[in-house]
Amino acid sequence: MTQSNPQKLRIPAPPDPSDDSFGVVELGLLASAMFGALVMWWFVQQPAPETHQAAHSKGDEQHEQISDQMLVERVHAEKLEKLKPSQLSSREWPDDDVRAIFTFGSRSTAELVCGKRAAQISANKLPDSLRLELVKSLDRRSKNAPYACLSRLFFAGTLPQKDLQAEMEEFWTEAAAWEGNPDLVSEALNTFRFTRDRPDTDRFNHWLRACSLNFDYGGSNACQRLLNQIAPAQGGDLLLTYVKHLEESELSSKDHQQLAKGLGHLVRDGQPASFKVSETKELPDYDVDFRNAAVLFLCRQVNSPDDEAAFAAAEELTKSAHFGARSYDKNTLSRWREGCRVAFGGKPEDKYLKMLAVSTGVEGEAPDYRLSTAVKSGECELKEGYPSWYCGAQLWIGEGDMSQALEDIFVKTAWMEWVDE
Repeated sequence: MTQSNPQKLRIPAPPDPSDDSFGVVELGLLASAMFGALVMWWFVQQPAPETHQAAHSKGDEQHEQISDQMLVERVHAEKLEKLKPSQLSSREWPDDDVRAIFTFGSRSTAELVCGKRAAQISANKLPDSLRLELVKSLDRRSKNAPYACLSRLFFAGTLPQKDLQAEMEEFWTEAAAWEGNPDLVSEALNTFRFTRDRPDTDRFNHWLRACSLNFDYGGSNACQRLLNQIAPAQGGDLLLTYVKHLEESELSSKDHQQLAKGLGHLVRDGQPASFKVSETKELPDYDVDFRNAAVLFLCRQVNSPDDEAAFAAAEELTKSAHFGARSYDKNTLSRWREGCRVAFGGKPEDKYLKMLAVSTGVEGEAPDYRLSTAVKSGECELKEGYPSWYCGAQLWIGEGDMSQALEDIFVKTAWMEWVDE
């Protein structure tokens, strides 16, 4: 029996490339050609580009014009700033020059130009364009605004423009609240000092005295320097400034609390270099007596029926004695009242020392801190050649370093707490 041959698996050979009508390469070339044609068609269909000038809006053109004008003014201001002081002073200062300086000039030149136009400002004839530049400069609290010039007019009541007046009112209201930028205030005060031309009104003098006694305020040093220049108009030293402040100002409890901080600073550090009397014929160790007097005024305030003011004074005495602050402890206040009585010569039989009294004891009666009241009552005897505060300072019995003397005095009143217990 014969067997048939088994069938073998046959794998056909790959077709000859010539058998396909279109290969991969040809398809790729066709696709590229079609894409290129599409791109060319798209560019042909696009409208012609507009010119650069047409692309700008009217607003853009105005902005460019304004920018160009500001650039011109800036360059002009820079040229003016290069002139000699004598040339700046003798210059006529037309409106274009003034505008350039108010916008881009330095503070010193702006002050000079403002002074040149001060009469025009007071007559309310300053061109609106210049007035608006001043308003904008003040509103943004520019460091180059002419604060001194405008402040003179403001305090003198000769600044009729409502917007300028409002800006200066805000500026000095901030300063009176110890807010705003004290550097700007200091620059104005320094200009008053350099020119020897300052405002001389009750409002400004009140602020100037308070400023000089507020060592926490950044402009305090400039205030003290100005006071030193005009002394004795507002006091021959800082304590005499304090005495004058009590005499000429209506002060609140909060004001006295702030003043206590200034007195405490004077007790601990003595007179500041910016307003210092080194010696006089009568007081060769002036600063020693000065610090004794500063303690005197704190002791007078410690005896106030106004608890807030009394506690503030007690706190400063406690700090000066290098004790931990316990000023709001009733025992601490009582101890300082007793300590002050002893420190200024009170005898054991004295319930209180009249020199330290600031109240008659009548309920509801406001305390009277004025030294003139003690003078009128005969408790303070003035001596020719001596500062008025010396009548109380000479009563001080403490010895040696002030902080140690106060510490000793306070320690000796510890028995008061034992009695209360």
